[in-house]
Amino acid sequence: MLPVAVDAMGGDRAPGDILAGAHAAAEQGIPVVLVGPEGLDGCGDLPLIHASEVIAMDDDPAQGVR
Repeated sequence: MLPVAVDAMGGDRAPGDILAGAHAAAEQGIPVVLVGPEGLDGCGDLPLIHASEVIAMDDDPAQGVR
């Protein structure tokens, strides 16, 4: 099964609720990979892909990927 990539900082109550959900999914056997800032607390044994850039809520999404 392919892992689900989860934006650890994506949400109003991030990262706490996001990490809790990711851990709950992993406990059910769903492979999860977190994406977020290096050194994020609470990842436990879930792998973390470092994301150094952020697209803010008011940014143009098309500009963010260029």
